[in-house]
Amino acid sequence: MQTLMVEAHVGDDGHLRLDITTDLPKGNIKAVLVLDDMKSSDSLPMETVLLSQQALAEDWERPE
Repeated sequence: MQTLMVEAHVGDDGHLRLDITTDLPKGNIKAVLVLDDMKSSDSLPMETVLLSQQALAEDWERPE
């Protein structure tokens, strides 16, 4: 499983737009975690977000 953390924006049309071009394989299902306007001064520090990535990845890979 590949983990990629990028900044993105939601356009006026409601579509999510990444600020980068990725080389992720097309046609596969992707899981996206949206954090609304996260800043280092917010109540959920960026360190917590980074630490949660591994737990989310492990949970995603678990059999049903």
